[in-house]
Amino acid sequence: MYIANGCMYCHSQQLRSEKFGNWWEDGEMKTGADIKRGWGTRRTVSRDYIYDQPALLGTMRTGPDLAAVGPRYSEEWQHRHTFNPRAVNGWSIMPSFAFLYSRERVVGGPGSRSPRALNLGREWTVDPGYRWRPSDREWRKVAAEQGEALKQRYGIAADLSTDGGRKQLLDYWLTTPEEDFQVVPTGEAEALAAYLVALNKTEVPLPEAKE
Repeated sequence: MYIANGCMYCHSQQLRSEKFGNWWEDGEMKTGADIKRGWGTRRTVSRDYIYDQPALLGTMRTGPDLAAVGPRYSEEWQHRHTFNPRAVNGWSIMPSFAFLYSRERVVGGPGSRSPRALNLGREWTVDPGYRWRPSDREWRKVAAEQGEALKQRYGIAADLSTDGGRKQLLDYWLTTPEEDFQVVPTGEAEALAAYLVALNKTEVPLPEAKE
């Protein structure tokens, strides 16, 4: 799945020596950017790829290096990030892979949500792959029909007769899960996340990796 979705076109799997890669700190340029950023504990060497067929070294870094991404993020984080990177990093330019997930109706009420469902607010799940916002007309209808109940649920004192009050409630409402729908990973998404959380090429110290 990593290969099929072209991950290696934007991510490398090769941590550079501490002698390479610029790093700015307190106005001073230093080297060793990869290690400094926490991308791994040492540089990668040939032996790190001995069982890789093929070796996914990558050729560019539009995104960060993934040679030792496994310990950095949980499987849940990987799913949220893969589904829509903007859900965790608003500045991300990574494309959404929402097609690897399924938006399904919750059968049996709110307590029947799948344990595999992504922990995301409706702003990300109503329109998978995008950040959804209701139209003014849609939100006014929701606020009129459910506004007081929502205020009590979230414990906020919003004046729904004003634009500011309705926006305050909207900001809370968008971050809550949909009541009737959930987004769950497909087998392909599970496989991709499992691969990413297992990536840790710098876990074993190797003598040839010493600077």
